[in-house]
Amino acid sequence: MQDPGSSQRCGRINNLTWRVEATDGHAYILRLNPDMGRIAHARYEAAVLEVLSQQQLPFLLPCPIKGRDGDVIVPLERETGAAGFATLAPLLPGHHPENRGNLVLAANAGVALASLDHAMAALQTCLSSEVDQPNSSFGDLAHIHPQVPDPLAALQRSSRCSRTSEAAPKGT
Repeated sequence: MQDPGSSQRCGRINNLTWRVEATDGHAYILRLNPDMGRIAHARYEAAVLEVLSQQQLPFLLPCPIKGRDGDVIVPLERETGAAGFATLAPLLPGHHPENRGNLVLAANAGVALASLDHAMAALQTCLSSEVDQPNSSFGDLAHIHPQVPDPLAALQRSSRCSRTSEAAPKGT
């Protein structure tokens, strides 16, 4: 592989992410994570992707590639001397749709999301008991945006508003 410093860097907050290309032309996503406390999250994410990849989903998944030792986590030492870890996954083919208003693409996306939802619902029964679930969530949804201090209350208000508008007589 090329030196990741000379490859295309993708923006991320929790990790440093690069698109790297091997000499054989295959492209990968290299994620460098400076937070050793996130190893459980990375292993759990890899286990979820592995189980989902065994389902008959209508799309590909970026399953991390195992290192020489058989683990998807590759420990590393950063320039500062601090510990970190890396994961490597294949770069999946595809592109953003040119016409986001295309109803056929929207319908296909809906089918894909429905199949993912179905596969995720069965996930717990498929995950090995050897896979530790991380102790904390993947995000603090209660504080997702400063303009929405209480997302649950906002959803409840939104739900009440939609029920009220549905119950209102038409044409008034």
